[in-house]
Amino acid sequence: MEDPLSRLCKPLLTDGAAKTNLWLDGMPMYSCPAQWMLENPDRVQKLQRRFLQAGSQLLCTPTAQADADSLMRQFAGFHDATLDRLFYKERYGVRQLTVRFDNPGWYGTLDLCFEGTLALHLEPAGENRSRELLEACLLVRDETVFWADAALTEEDPAACRNHIKALNLKWRKAERT
Repeated sequence: MEDPLSRLCKPLLTDGAAKTNLWLDGMPMYSCPAQWMLENPDRVQKLQRRFLQAGSQLLCTPTAQADADSLMRQFAGFHDATLDRLFYKERYGVRQLTVRFDNPGWYGTLDLCFEGTLALHLEPAGENRSRELLEACLLVRDETVFWADAALTEEDPAACRNHIKALNLKWRKAERT
């Protein structure tokens, strides 16, 4: 019998709803999916083969927090970045917030697009406060994304000056304007 994984020349990997299937296959509910998948590659491959046998042309993996951690490393944890621009759009009850950060010394310019915005709290720099961020966090928990200008390990809006919470997040390196 042909291995269905062999049909794919270049598998497309993306974050998705594979987590539920992995829970059903024994992944503990509150574990780190990326770590569990590294420790159980046979179960992940078995799941992906089932998706392909059902006709799927897209392989999904629950690696959202690992992706967020990678972004934080690439953008130097937002250290010395400035929040330069906000664009908020609400259409037919769907709220989208695009935030531009600039970090010329480390990374460049980054756009974060929060889709399904649930919370937004921003305070201006004000007197005796710098525009530059010293640190930040990006947490993916319970099907939401939480960004804050503090090094948090759990969502705590009271422990930061600025925070954004949304159902989804996309990011891209942007050109300076």
